[in-house]
Amino acid sequence: ESAVMDGVPIFSFWERIMPGAKLLRVEGVLNATTNMIMSRMELEGETFEEALAVAQRDGIAEADPSNDIDGIDATFKLVALCNVLMGQKIRPNDVKREGIRNITPKMIQEAKAEGTRYRLVCSAERLDDD
Repeated sequence: ESAVMDGVPIFSFWERIMPGAKLLRVEGVLNATTNMIMSRMELEGETFEEALAVAQRDGIAEADPSNDIDGIDATFKLVALCNVLMGQKIRPNDVKREGIRNITPKMIQEAKAEGTRYRLVCSAERLDDD
């Protein structure tokens, strides 16, 4: 439970505070490492590689950051949220996944000029009535 939202007891909260509620949609940034990398690229003007190196130096990113930057960690968290909070039975392979590995400084600057930003946002929506 604590691995899904950086220590927020979301499953216990849902069970105790929201009994009988039906969650229809989940959306959010579920991976702090990718959020830090994107923020450094945006605010410090660093390349992806530079921002990743800082995250690794500071102990935020692992030596092999693939699970984070390729969206695998976020996918597992999203699956857990859907299965526990929405009562679904999905697997990680059921999720369309795209990481941040190919985000460039040019893409970041173009997004800033348009008033938007890059983040690894996860979302899922209940499509049935069950």
